Amino acid sequence: MTAYEKIIQLLKPLDIPVVRSIYKGDSQSYCIISVYKQIEFNTFDNVAKNELAMLKVTYWRTPKEKDLTSTIKFLLQGSGFRFMYKTNLIDGEMIGNALDFQVLLKVED
Repeated sequence: MTAYEKIIQLLKPLDIPVVRSIYKGDSQSYCIISVYKQIEFNTFDNVAKNELAMLKVTYWRTPKEKDLTSTIKFLLQGSGFRFMYKTNLIDGEMIGNALDFQVLLKVED
């Protein structure tokens, strides 16, 4: 399972759109996932057994929507994602929180 697939599965109970890279909908709250670096580990005979994914989950919402930032962080940390840091964002009337994580995944054949 890729990092994207794992995050989409974990955040499904929140009932908000979770997309890769760009959101083009009209929801009042949503998450954008961006993997910005992948490093292979445990390589034998030029075949990697593990991959470290460094990624950002950016949660956007209007001020009237419930803030799910802590819930998102809790769900990912509970499934092996290592929380690195959070950055607060504002874009017009939207409030954003960019959460940086790392996760070590098993490379599937």
